[in-house]
Amino acid sequence: MTDKPFQPASRAAPSPVSIGDAAPLADRSGDRVLIPPVAQAPERPPSDIVWSLGGQTMGTTWNARLIAPPGADKAAFQSAIEAELAEIVRLFSPWERGSEISRFNAAPQGVWAVSQAFWDFLDAAMDLGDETNGAVDPTLGALVDLWGFGPPVLVRPCCRRPRTRRSSPP
Repeated sequence: MTDKPFQPASRAAPSPVSIGDAAPLADRSGDRVLIPPVAQAPERPPSDIVWSLGGQTMGTTWNARLIAPPGADKAAFQSAIEAELAEIVRLFSPWERGSEISRFNAAPQGVWAVSQAFWDFLDAAMDLGDETNGAVDPTLGALVDLWGFGPPVLVRPCCRRPRTRRSSPP
């Protein structure tokens, strides 16, 4: 224990909130945290049996654990998840040449029709970016490139090797 007041570990850390402040969040209007409202305790699950489902997609694996209602068919849940993942790949996989996003990205400049599912997702993503003042970037382009998952970068021949600075003119 120490008598010193709390010191945040970084300058980015928010200042502490003292219990009893009349308006502890007044100076934090720019902070955004999504906490879903909970009116009451959640209902008890319909069963004590937990199913583990899993499979492969998009070059990796997926796993889901669920408590299904009595009489549910485990294979039906497995098939429904796999169908949903296949639809995501069909719409949004940049690695599949035939996916809707790959065709859209390869199309020449202009106005193009997209499927309703594609449009709904794009519209919701852009709304989320607007509602969070850019804290959520639906394009993720810079992050994808940073991780090395983006499209290949074309490098001009002059830029393939680093230039060294000369100490004096030739």
